[in-house]
Amino acid sequence: MLLLLSLSFILVEAQIQVPDCLPAAKRNWNWTYNSLEQAPCSTAGYIAAQCSNGQFTIPQLAAGNHYTGPSGGSDNGICQCNSVLYSLISACAGCQKGTWLSYDEWTANCSARAAMSTFPQSISNSTRVPAWAFLNVSTSQPWDNITACNFGGSPESVGTFRPSFAPQYSSGAAVSAGLIAGVVAGATVAGFAAIAAGVWYLVRRRRQRRAPQSNVKPSSTGVTTQDNSGYESVPWTPQSDMKFYDPSDPRTYPNVAVIPGNPTNAAAMTTTTSLTTANDSRASSGAKPHRTIYQGLPEV
Repeated sequence: MLLLLSLSFILVEAQIQVPDCLPAAKRNWNWTYNSLEQAPCSTAGYIAAQCSNGQFTIPQLAAGNHYTGPSGGSDNGICQCNSVLYSLISACAGCQKGTWLSYDEWTANCSARAAMSTFPQSISNSTRVPAWAFLNVSTSQPWDNITACNFGGSPESVGTFRPSFAPQYSSGAAVSAGLIAGVVAGATVAGFAAIAAGVWYLVRRRRQRRAPQSNVKPSSTGVTTQDNSGYESVPWTPQSDMKFYDPSDPRTYPNVAVIPGNPTNAAAMTTTTSLTTANDSRASSGAKPHRTIYQGLPEV
């Protein structure tokens, strides 16, 4: 019984030996499992075995420790030095309550690295690689488990070094004649509609230019004012007889002219952007600007 317990975290699959996620951490890392219910350690072991004749071992990791990456004496080159395997190994460390290095640190012993987000070998049919493993990674910061969790695992890749969700592009020769005819017919109808709209607009605009002339009112001084000027148009009537100011005669009091004001209120809008950063407690560094990062593992 004690022997079985000591081996409970080791899964043996052919010549592949990998650790399982700790039960206490599995609940927070179940998003890293693929559709075959394989933990990230198993997925990493399967694709890494493609680089070593079907044999690969990932040792169990103690809490707080990390994997050091490919050794300098390895002849596997970019087969192990790639971002896909790095992401899977980082998740494997996380679900064992370990930490992980940055991509630069993990590939420090590599003479070359594969293109970002690619695995340069065929993926074993015994596994499925989740979509989050193909995300671009920062070379100087630790692997971002929050972004990977939010991205999700579908669709998965199998049997190819390219992710199955790569965009597909069709050539121009594949466009059918029916589609071309439909486009031409639609363009013709749209052209006639545009011409009709243009004629209607010109006629309407000409009428609008003539309309204000009917609102022009001649004043007795010969100066014309318009009702649409923004101010009230008031005709001026000259007085026939001018009287001198007499304090006892209210009729000689001067008229007080009230000049309408046109106050303008302006308000300045200030936008403040706050940048919040937080460090993952398991990573050696990794402040993530422009967003708040959950302190710990993503929970489900």
